[in-house]
Amino acid sequence: MKQSAIIASMLKKQQPERLIRITEMTVLLGIHRSTLNRRVKRKQFPKPKVGANNRTLGWPVSVYNKWLKQASD
Repeated sequence: MKQSAIIASMLKKQQPERLIRITEMTVLLGIHRSTLNRRVKRKQFPKPKVGANNRTLGWPVSVYNKWLKQASD
């Protein structure tokens, strides 16, 4: 494997996964923020990641895609 390919592979692995913020998630799901919060509380939707300051950061794209796949099955 070429050195440039190895470096590119290493850099790709180090990048954090994009998070879907609450506002974007409500648009994707077509629901209001309060409905999203209610679904999370009832465990009908995954919990978002929360930062050290107890503020919601969002959902990793992989978590949303996994939920979407399960919802369609």
